[in-house]
Formats: sequence, structure tokens, C-alpha cells
Amino acid sequence: MNPRVKALYITALRSGEYEAGEYYLKANGEHSALGVLCSVAVMDGVVEWIPSHDEDGSYYVGKELNNILLPAEVLAWAELKSPQFELPSMTAKHYRSITMEEEDKTFKEIADIVEEEL
Repeated sequence: MNPRVKALYITALRSGEYEAGEYYLKANGEHSALGVLCSVAVMDGVVEWIPSHDEDGSYYVGKELNNILLPAEVLAWAELKSPQFELPSMTAKHYRSITMEEEDKTFKEIADIVEEEL
């Protein structure tokens, strides 16, 4: 992961500014952990949030109009390879993803994992 983006992302995850949500990158004022990274990309001028106008209150991001996984623009900016944001695990021989982690972790705990493993 790009070191500058990593620092911005960790700061955003620890900021307390984002309410944790499930499934969508951003919906009804809540963000997934991947959605927080997209919001950092929005603040950096990489992409824009686009309201979906669906009843679920979700937003799209990027040219692909994605509302669940990281779009290509954010992947390139953050220098990531997987739209699920894979993390090498110290305790497993396989990769795990941020989407797997956020089910039982706070954003601050996810920030710690990103800081330690990337």
C-alpha cells in the first residue's frame, strides 16, 4: 500500500468520524472499512461519491459505479491489488481481507491491523 495513503487511511479509521456500517461502501451515513478508504480518496480528489437514488441510501464511487468493493481508481491510487483489500496474516498462511475483518472489529482495531500488516 502506498505509504502516504496508508497513513491517511489509518488516521481516518482512528478519527471517530465514521460510523461503521455493513455491506455497502457508504449508505445512510455509515461506511464499511473499505468505504472509509474511498472517503479518503474522495478527500484527495481521486473519485467522487455518487448517490445511487436507491431506497438503500447507498452511494457509488468510481467510473465502475461500485458500491461494495474498491473501484479501479482507488486501487491504483492506494497501490492495492485486490478490490477486497487483502492483508497478509501473521497467524495464517493465506490472505484475509478487510471485509472479513470488519465483521467483528472496530475501525480502530482495523487501523491497528493495517498499520501492522501493510
